Order: sequence, then structure tokens, then C-alpha cells
Amino acid sequence: MKEVVKLSELLKDAYLYYQNANPQEKETVIKQIFSELTINGNTLKYKCKNGFQALESRFVASGDPTTWLSELVNFSGSIQISMQNLQYLMRNNIPDLDPPD
Repeated sequence: MKEVVKLSELLKDAYLYYQNANPQEKETVIKQIFSELTINGNTLKYKCKNGFQALESRFVASGDPTTWLSELVNFSGSIQISMQNLQYLMRNNIPDLDPPD
């Protein structure tokens, strides 16, 4: 659960970074977070990448609300990687992110 809170806080920082970024940097942030973005009429549809799926899935959890918490264990590794990549991007102002291994 702590990792999801940290990821959520990092996304708040990423939002501020995005607001001040140039168009190329904005595109890189979007590509880091989303695997798909589509517009259908007036509806934006999206699919999150990697660890960001943990935040996306909380809105579509099936069953008991506590089920979402137990599902977070499956995202632990990808959350860490997503946080590292996003931090790296924001720290280094990299227009085309090639995340560290």
C-alpha cells in the first residue's frame, strides 16, 4: 500500500512537471504513464502502463473493495520500476526516455 501512495504522490509531482514542460517533454511523460490513449466521441479511453495499472485497476476492481488491496501485491515490482522511470525522467528532463536497467 505504501508503494501506491508513493506512486500517487510522484504523479502529483509529475503533473507539475508536465504543466511546465515543453511539448516534447509532455509527450514523453504521457508515453511513460499510458500504453494507449484513444478518443471516441467525447470520451477519452486509456490504458496505463506497468505500475500505473495499480492506480487504474482500483476503479475497476471486482467484488469487495478490500480485494483491490490484496491485488496490489501483484503490482509491487512494476510500481517500483514505474516510479524509478518517472523520477529519472523528471530529474533529467529527458525528451525520449530510455529507462535505466
